[in-house]
Amino acid sequence: MDFANGLAFCLGIQALAMLVPGQNHFMLLSMSSAGRLALVMTVLGIASAGVIFSTGVILSIWFGGQAVSDLSFTVLSLMGALYLVYLGSKLVGIFVSRFKERLAGGGDASTPAVALEAGKGRRWPAAFRSGFLVNISNSKSALFFASIFSTTLPLADLAIPYLAVAVIAFFLNSVLFHGMVAGVFMVPRVRDVLLHYNLFIQLIAGSVFLVFGSVYAYYAVATLLAARPLGM
Repeated sequence: MDFANGLAFCLGIQALAMLVPGQNHFMLLSMSSAGRLALVMTVLGIASAGVIFSTGVILSIWFGGQAVSDLSFTVLSLMGALYLVYLGSKLVGIFVSRFKERLAGGGDASTPAVALEAGKGRRWPAAFRSGFLVNISNSKSALFFASIFSTTLPLADLAIPYLAVAVIAFFLNSVLFHGMVAGVFMVPRVRDVLLHYNLFIQLIAGSVFLVFGSVYAYYAVATLLAARPLGM
């Protein structure tokens, strides 16, 4: 398969993978009340994690082969999984505190989680960081870039400009599809519904992050332990 056809095939598979609901969608959902720019920064953070994945595949296969690539992604997934656990705990904690305030007759259930975490002056950098770290733990992304991407495109034989085109194409593809999801969340009628149920959206998103993070961390640790040389 030549470069153009291989890249088109990979972009199509990536698009299908991004349409499957996962932690990236829940991240965007939990950020839906934080404002348009915060959602844009979250999308850019998610897409930037894909740049790390795609660039990592290229460099690790060039310099160390597929085994080094797999190990690198496992370490990245573990780091992201631990952040998912932290973020999930944070969102569930916010739900508990805001729910207590609501029962006491005060509080605003529509306060976005990222604003509570980062403060007014740092909301947008926090949104980018959250999107990046949530996606960097995504085993679906790691599996895609470590398998489909590396086996469909002849990475070892491609010149640097072609590799750069592939990385940029994956980034723009991610921005496009996650931006479409974020755009749906910003539709006024949809946004009103999301704002009304924002408190419970944070609970659902936090619970999902906790489950995903715990499972990913378990498998990442198990993979790292299994990869240890005998005798260690």
